[in-house]
Amino acid sequence: MLRKPETNAIEELDVKSLLSLADYFEDQAKRLRNLASRKKLLLGQEEKIQAETIHRHKNLVLAGKMALELVLEGVQKQIACGRASTVFDLPMVVVEANFDAQYKAHKAETIQNRNSRILKLHMKGQSIRQIAEVSNCSRSTVHYVINKQNF
Repeated sequence: MLRKPETNAIEELDVKSLLSLADYFEDQAKRLRNLASRKKLLLGQEEKIQAETIHRHKNLVLAGKMALELVLEGVQKQIACGRASTVFDLPMVVVEANFDAQYKAHKAETIQNRNSRILKLHMKGQSIRQIAEVSNCSRSTVHYVINKQNF
């Protein structure tokens, strides 16, 4: 909205000047609308790219999980990654890399759970031999876990 001094100055203009000013503002309004439309399109494209990226990442994680589950069921790594890459339409190399990361995390979690169980059994007073049998690992592993915890 124009302030009062500008409004007063505009009211003093002749008809030709008023029409010229109106044309100028209409032209500026068109330019502003075009600029806003272009920016809106760019934002829409950025959102679309972002959504596609999230979708690809989600598929990559799901493919890695599928391959990991297949390997844990006894399927060979190459075959499991091949199936997952086919199902999710991803390159085999990418699925294998994601599988390797997920397998490493799964292995670390498994070891951590085993070590926690060993320590709990040790705290209950069970012998090294009993703990090794229950945990399905060697006595030296049980020794290592217990000694590692004591330091």
